[in-house]
Amino acid sequence: MDQNIKCQEKLGLFLVDDCPAVATEQCANCNKNVCKNHIFRQNENGKDQKLCLTCKAVLDPRLTSKIELYSPDRSVWRKKMMNRFHTEYPFLVTMASQYGALFDTVLFTDFSDHSGDTSSFDS
Repeated sequence: MDQNIKCQEKLGLFLVDDCPAVATEQCANCNKNVCKNHIFRQNENGKDQKLCLTCKAVLDPRLTSKIELYSPDRSVWRKKMMNRFHTEYPFLVTMASQYGALFDTVLFTDFSDHSGDTSSFDS
């Protein structure tokens, strides 16, 4: 697969962003390009297929409460919870590309003593 193709899986709960990793596989269900961390092998009816994390979570028949949080399937549990959150609370989900600068910036402020200042905003 081309080294310039990025993973198309979405990450994050409140700030949703694309996975920054290079795609190495393709989902058999939706044809999405995904990285090695977001591809899952599923053996169904003797047929081995590779699914992206989103398709794996959607096609997994188990309810979220039936998947152990600290099991090897914790990424499926997490994606099911993310999908549920994004469906039930779409107004809380924002794109990191829109608001990422708010969270990437580190502000260094001068905290020296300004006791001689005459400000109307004295604390």
